Amino acid sequence: MEITDRAYTKLDVLDMEAEIVNFLNFEITIPSSLKLLGKLHRVMMADQIIYFLSCYILELALVDYKFVKY
Repeated sequence: MEITDRAYTKLDVLDMEAEIVNFLNFEITIPSSLKLLGKLHRVMMADQIIYFLSCYILELALVDYKFVKY
């Protein structure tokens, strides 16, 4: 594999990937703005109105092409 400059075989990389996923107990998710908003909401201890308004703004941003870069 060129990504490892031939220091590891394809099987070595796949084995390490499997080890990482097993260590995480398969608790992996897509890094999305909604997940970040949930964590930010908990850290800020904001009320539910702020959270729901933020979710609404995030959903509006999904359909606006200008926000794709964010």
